[in-house]
Amino acid sequence: MRKTKKNIVILIGVALLTGPVYGSGKKDEPLRDGALVSGQTVEITGKIRVVGNMPFPELVITDETEQDWFIPEEYKALFTGQDGQPVKVKAKVDLVELSLADNTRIGYRRILRQIKKIEPKK
Repeated sequence: MRKTKKNIVILIGVALLTGPVYGSGKKDEPLRDGALVSGQTVEITGKIRVVGNMPFPELVITDETEQDWFIPEEYKALFTGQDGQPVKVKAKVDLVELSLADNTRIGYRRILRQIKKIEPKK
């Protein structure tokens, strides 16, 4: 019994250590979604929307092409009370690859970082 437990622990350890090395098969290149590259600075114009269900609603900017750009928790205060309002921002975008349980890739989640509002000229 002890030998079996020891073997299981060794196998789990090997799997954890080699998973990142052999698992992805990708180099350390930034993710790409067409012309969009992870880490790129973008200007987004769209409307603020709340998506998802309680207790985990998320704030997004939906642009004119119906793409959702997710706003992290730390930037939500910038957009308090602006649901449905038009907004223009400059930010860096992080792309997170989305896949199904069978590893079928279905696209990217666009997460905005270092967000700065661009005020319309009057």
